[in-house]
Formats: sequence, C-alpha cells, structure tokens
Amino acid sequence: MESAHPEQTGAEQAASLESVLEQSLIQAAKRRDKAKLWEPQFTRYVQLKQEPLLLLAYRITGSWNTADDAVQDALVSLHRQLFAKGFDGDNLPGWLTAVTINSALAQRRKENAHKTVPIEDGAEPAAQPGPCPVERQEALAEAYRRIEQLPEQQRRVFNLRYCDNWSYARIATEIGISAATAKRYYRRALTSLKERK
Repeated sequence: MESAHPEQTGAEQAASLESVLEQSLIQAAKRRDKAKLWEPQFTRYVQLKQEPLLLLAYRITGSWNTADDAVQDALVSLHRQLFAKGFDGDNLPGWLTAVTINSALAQRRKENAHKTVPIEDGAEPAAQPGPCPVERQEALAEAYRRIEQLPEQQRRVFNLRYCDNWSYARIATEIGISAATAKRYYRRALTSLKERK
C-alpha cells in the first residue's frame, strides 16, 4: 500500500528541520530560557543557514573573505539578540537576512574606504556612479519595512522564495499549501511591494 505522505527528499527534510529550529529558538527566546538549554539548537540552525547567508553576502561584497566576516557578524548579532535581548518577532529568517545584508554592506563600505587608486598628475578622479551607501541602506530599510507589512502567508512565501531561493514545491510542502497557491502568494507579494513604492 502506498503511503499518503511520500518520503521527503533531503532538501525537504532540511527545510522542515530549519523551520522547527526557528520556531523552537523564537519560543525559547520569548520565554527567556537559559542559553545553555538551547545552544545546541542554535548551533544546528547556524549550520543550516550559514551557506545561504554566505552566498548572499558574497553577492553583495564580491569577496569570500569579506562575505564570511559579514555572516559571522550577523550570526553574532543573532546570538546576542536571542540569548541576551530576546527575540520579539516571528520572522527569524527575514531578520537574519536583513542583518546579513546590512553587515555585508558595512563590510564592503569598510573595505572600499581603505582602497586607494593612484591618479596621474593633473588627472581628476572619476565620479562614482549610483546612489551613495547611505541611500542604498535607506532603500533596503524601506524594502524590509514594506516586506514586514505583507500579510503573513505572503511574507513567508516571499521570504522563502526570494531570500532563500526555495522552489514553489518546497515552499508548498513546508507551509502545507499547493505549489500553485505558493506561486500566487509570491506574485501577490511582488505586486503589493511594487504598488507600495
């Protein structure tokens, strides 16, 4: 007889474990449990999130070493937030992604501040195109504020699809909806975010 629930793939099992760990960490932080009681859960969560965060930070910084520094800073912030201050939100992956992006941008600014480019005698330095780092950071902060205003299901699907690059099938399995519904939630989130500009 065929099982009603087919065997989960490795990716689905990892996603399920990640979700369980997130909820466990959030609840423990809200209860202000002693850190040593849930440090193993935190360590396992970091192991699951480190690679995607490193790839995200690398896309921003263009350097694996700088990206690694940014991710380490973000994970230290997460540890401090959970263990010392307590986490009051319910979107741990979104929070961690935002902190990683901000950390990567700060690392990139720090690196760029120390770079010098030799200028030939009499030559004028070229103007840097694009918005300044402060404007970019303000734009990111505004984007995250708009994401947080999305309805819960849309926000969750958006974060899993856009930030974590999950497939619609994986999202559907994780949340307990159909892949078509996940796709619809994602499109609604995108439309909503574009309208709020």
